[in-house]
Amino acid sequence: MTVSFGDNVQNRKQIGYNKLIVGGRQNSMNFPVVLEKKLGGREFVAVCHLKSEYPMKIFPTFEIMNSDLKSLEAMNDYRDNSTYSKYFDNELSEVWNCAKETNDDLPFLRVVNRQCMKKHVPNKVGEIHYSGMDEIWIESMEDAYDVRTKSIRYLDKSDYGLIDFSKLF
Repeated sequence: MTVSFGDNVQNRKQIGYNKLIVGGRQNSMNFPVVLEKKLGGREFVAVCHLKSEYPMKIFPTFEIMNSDLKSLEAMNDYRDNSTYSKYFDNELSEVWNCAKETNDDLPFLRVVNRQCMKKHVPNKVGEIHYSGMDEIWIESMEDAYDVRTKSIRYLDKSDYGLIDFSKLF
């Protein structure tokens, strides 16, 4: 897989958030995007290879907040499977090893997760706030529905810090 990356770095304050209403409950789920790193300043090509085995699962972090914006529960970090699994069934987890085509010394990861929100969760969620790095949709079946999400994150391979590729968002 070959991916082109752009040169307009987005300020974290400029990231727009979308909202999906999933019920009449007061709590909201937020997928915060804190862009920590800038990789390169010009357009470049990266080559990515899907890893069939990766030593750990890397999940998109989230926080549950009540209507007063008080945190009720949050993932500790991208490895917090205990909190993640209370809210989601993971349907797909892919980790891609990537590098600039002209510089293998700049490795990074492309992490793709697709998940379905569980029907019974500890803190009922009525809204989901998410950025352009995520897709969230509702699938309905007769009298029930599923909330599904897909997230793509680009992470520094050395410390798993989130990389800003603004042309992709």
